[in-house]
Amino acid sequence: MLKFARTLFSLACLMPLSLLAAQDIDSVRLHRAPDHTRIVFDLKAPLEHKLDKLGNPDRIVVDLSDANLAFDVTQLDYSNSPITNIRVGKHDGNRTRVVFDLKESVRPRTNLLKPIDPFGWRLVLD
Repeated sequence: MLKFARTLFSLACLMPLSLLAAQDIDSVRLHRAPDHTRIVFDLKAPLEHKLDKLGNPDRIVVDLSDANLAFDVTQLDYSNSPITNIRVGKHDGNRTRVVFDLKESVRPRTNLLKPIDPFGWRLVLD
């Protein structure tokens, strides 16, 4: 058992710090098109996320694993969109929850996009 613990500790020491630390999301963009609203989270690396749609009142919840939202979402202009408010909170220490309060029900979807010049990893919410 002691040999196993030493091996596990040695492997953990060899892991890059980027795998151990949550990534900071420094940029979020919003684009309004005639038929949809798009929100783009610019990422340094891929991340796990979960999308939920809730009703009564209508809202979209996006949970971002191992991420810190370092961007001030109050800078986004969502005045001509179905969004009425955006709230951000931390859950379970390593999960960031972003809640989009809505005027009406929508059909949300997310897509994790690989880097393509000039952009890095992106999480897109339509």
